[in-house]
Amino acid sequence: MNDVLLIVLAWLNAGTPRPAASNPGPAPRVVVVVDRNMRDAAMAVADPVRPVIYINPSVLDELEPPFVTFVLRHEHAHIRFGHQRPDRNQGTTVGVERLLRSYELAADCLAAAELGSTQPDAVSAAVRFFAKLGATRIDAEHPAGNERAAMIRACSTG
Repeated sequence: MNDVLLIVLAWLNAGTPRPAASNPGPAPRVVVVVDRNMRDAAMAVADPVRPVIYINPSVLDELEPPFVTFVLRHEHAHIRFGHQRPDRNQGTTVGVERLLRSYELAADCLAAAELGSTQPDAVSAAVRFFAKLGATRIDAEHPAGNERAAMIRACSTG
């Protein structure tokens, strides 16, 4: 694991002030688990007793360090909001996918709001990354890149 990643993980667990306009919970202590078999760079599990962020250092090492900062703050935002995957039997597939996309945008917004004044390079890196995706979606549960870039821009300035 590179030094930048270790610094960011320590920073995430130190807790940060939350922006006045949002309603996430306080910054909890988060367990970080390395999973080199995971396809994604990182994934949060907002367990109220033991919140976990799973990371794949191999994938994170391929990203520019400021974007890694944004990705990890985004995952931490999922935990602070208490985002949990709904049971697919509790709604339509389309409804569940819409809910999960709203979770992604909310986590993007909180990460951008928190990083906007202290680490604008992380916000810029996220905007660049998602803007390059354009109308492409990673999957049905994630918003299109241009939608995410717009949300990040809006939240980092407002």
